[in-house]
Amino acid sequence: MKKAALVPLWICLFWSSPLWAQKIQIASIEGTVVSIRNGEAIAGAQIQIAERSVTAYTDALGHFTLHGLKPGLINVTLTAPGFEMTVVHEVLLQNHKPVVLSLRMTPILNALDEVTITADAFVKTSESPVSLKNMGYAEMYRMPGATLDLSKAVQAYPGILPKSSFGYNLSIRGGASSENLYTLDGIEIPGINHFSSQGASGGPAGLVNMDFVKGVDIFTGAFSAARGNALSGVMDIHQKDARTDRWGTRFTLGSTDYGATLEGPLGKKAGLMVSARNSFSQHYFKLFNIPVLPTYQDMQFRLKIKPNAKSEWIITGIGGNDKYRLFLGGRGSD
Repeated sequence: MKKAALVPLWICLFWSSPLWAQKIQIASIEGTVVSIRNGEAIAGAQIQIAERSVTAYTDALGHFTLHGLKPGLINVTLTAPGFEMTVVHEVLLQNHKPVVLSLRMTPILNALDEVTITADAFVKTSESPVSLKNMGYAEMYRMPGATLDLSKAVQAYPGILPKSSFGYNLSIRGGASSENLYTLDGIEIPGINHFSSQGASGGPAGLVNMDFVKGVDIFTGAFSAARGNALSGVMDIHQKDARTDRWGTRFTLGSTDYGATLEGPLGKKAGLMVSARNSFSQHYFKLFNIPVLPTYQDMQFRLKIKPNAKSEWIITGIGGNDKYRLFLGGRGSD
């Protein structure tokens, strides 16, 4: 009797499991497209995803939404009459939350009473004239040995040399590590690592949570005069927007810490992201009888408020607590 009663249950599980597997493999992407000149919404802009053979158009407010996509890396191509074509490379689609993009397009300047000749064979990229390297989240995520640490992810690029000292000090174009400038959404921050020593920028663990990072612009030279406090290089970190559909939590387990990130909408015009992390490396340091146990915690938040279609307010903060503790209960050490 008991075995016969279990047969319909196993049949239901067998038939429902493929449907459940397909359901969790669905990703979505949404965002807005505006003009880089005045912030006005671009209606009728075409959004094309070649990897998924999907095309969409923006509405009157410049908003677009795409559902039912397969997770993975995609390239988003934007075209609109009167604007230059824009391509966003390596956008990572995930099935647990939608991707939110804020895209800008550059208007085409109309030349009158003259002929403009362009040579398509000679493409001038943004990296060429200003020694700029753009690195997205997907590229940093799969960087070998980076372990979701910004200072480790950028060491493989030309002009950047990790100095052989405590932590991961970055020497750009041969300059001292203290000559670099780090900004978070345009706001200068003193460093991007825990346990940074005075006059240096490196440390053994990253301070910036990679869950917040949308991309990084690395200037190894020829940076603008607005970066007045930089002598060697500039690392400009751009943060993501919070998800707009609902609240969600992501738990992470790194090589030296664990943490959680909470994000979601605050009404129709605001979004909030909050994260906190705590180290656990001090516990396995005890196993190796290391007399000094480094312990750290950090917290990061970003609040974005969009009062109207052309303006936005961003309130962001980052902080860490670093301390060393002597391990006096060990077996003794020289």
